Amino acid sequence: MDSLPSGEIRNPPSFNLWGEIAYNGCQSSISQLPGYLIPNIAEMKRVITLLNQKIWLMGILLGIIAWIFDGLIDFLFFNQELPQKVLVEILFFPEPIEIWMRSFNFFILAAFGWFAHIVSNRQKRIQEQLKLSQDQGKRLLRQYRAILDGTGQYTGENFFSSMVNQLADTLNVRYAFIGTLVDEGSDMQSLSYFADGKFLENMTYKLKGTPCENVLNAMECMYPKNVQAAFPQDHYLKENNIESYLGHPLMDMEGSPIGIMSVLDTEPFDEEETHNIQSILKSFATRVEAEMRRIQIEKKLEHYASKLEQSNQDLLEFAYIASHDLKEPLRKITVFGQMLAEKMAPLDPEPKDLLMRMTNGADRMNELIDDLLRLSRIQTQSSGRVKSDLNKIVKAILEELEIETQASIKLAELPTLNVDQAHIRQLFQNLIGNSIKYKKSDQPLEITIHSRKTQQKLWEISVTDNGIGFEEKYAKRIFKPFERLHGKGAFSGTGMGLAICKKIVTRHGGSITAKGSPGKGATFTFTLPEE
Repeated sequence: MDSLPSGEIRNPPSFNLWGEIAYNGCQSSISQLPGYLIPNIAEMKRVITLLNQKIWLMGILLGIIAWIFDGLIDFLFFNQELPQKVLVEILFFPEPIEIWMRSFNFFILAAFGWFAHIVSNRQKRIQEQLKLSQDQGKRLLRQYRAILDGTGQYTGENFFSSMVNQLADTLNVRYAFIGTLVDEGSDMQSLSYFADGKFLENMTYKLKGTPCENVLNAMECMYPKNVQAAFPQDHYLKENNIESYLGHPLMDMEGSPIGIMSVLDTEPFDEEETHNIQSILKSFATRVEAEMRRIQIEKKLEHYASKLEQSNQDLLEFAYIASHDLKEPLRKITVFGQMLAEKMAPLDPEPKDLLMRMTNGADRMNELIDDLLRLSRIQTQSSGRVKSDLNKIVKAILEELEIETQASIKLAELPTLNVDQAHIRQLFQNLIGNSIKYKKSDQPLEITIHSRKTQQKLWEISVTDNGIGFEEKYAKRIFKPFERLHGKGAFSGTGMGLAICKKIVTRHGGSITAKGSPGKGATFTFTLPEE
């Protein structure tokens, strides 16, 4: 390359290569370039395909191109004498400083190509691993779906059977097992065992020296191969030629082991199968645990329900026996008191009053026992619920009480509901009876009975009167057993009527409330389900 005159700076125009050649009037020099420098489209495509496969060649090729391009620049812009000879010299026999500069450029580009090759290969490996992971994920998802579809509709023993069946079929293993601990954790009893395409009868075996023991102790147990060598005392493994074993523990709510779920096969598991089976067992263990806990709770509830039923029956029998034993002496007190009053007549006022108090007390005790019996029967007995027209029930009560001659009745249309007729009859009878009992002495009694349907699919029924009423602070207290707001001399009764009403409504799935004001009457409102 010619040196520049002292103090002269040469800046070629910032055009592309062909613009620079045209600028210097050197287009004719292109024809003098070697033929291998003129691009061929088809060949370039082939080279690009090769470079995509061997990207490190791109760095070397770019280095060679940079070498030639640098020589062309020197030839075209910095030397115009003897082009052919100078071009060859510049390209292949440059000065030492040019060799160093071109070698440096070549090294940089070659290093870049090698680095790009490493990055490209790493990217390819990552893509291959990602594709493999995606394929494994899709396969695992298909296995999950197959097991879910095969077990989702079952519960109880059928669920365990479908689970082991789906595990064996989906994971392509010969044995699948779900078992529960028995005998304080020393033995394992199978809940369902699927082997060679069929279900085996439930069995119980000792845990000592088996892989199942390790499952419970180590929280997980994986033997992709050579499981017989690991447990030489387990004769079942040897008898059935089992080579591989994967198990997962099943826990209760407190985190204590209650059983295991495992798969076994006569062939070793490869690494991919091991991870897939491990993930599936771990995932579905939660569902199996939930079903086992549900069954345990269900059995406890059945046990408690049986005990409660027996307790109710015992209570009912006790109520009948107690009522008979209590009412018998009460009858004698009443009868003997009446006989004594007749034989000693005429009596002085004081003895006569004492006898009257004695017989009246016996009568009240008799009523109290009857009310207690009614309350116990509501708690323990039911005549069954049937579709009942409440209008007919109320009208029958009004006729029996002959209330039309004592009060003005406003009866709105009542619904037809699925109720226990005997209990609902008792409910209306007590509420209407209360209105009669606590009426004003100086004003005709008015009773209004109406109903409405709420948005919660409940029927709200109210019984309103214009009687003596009560203070609002007693609205909850009056529903307690034996609760009375007035003395025994003012009004008769045992204080059990409203307690019985609340029990009846509660048994029907409803609620009852009271509102009142002294001298302005009271309203009792209760709800009953529509269905």
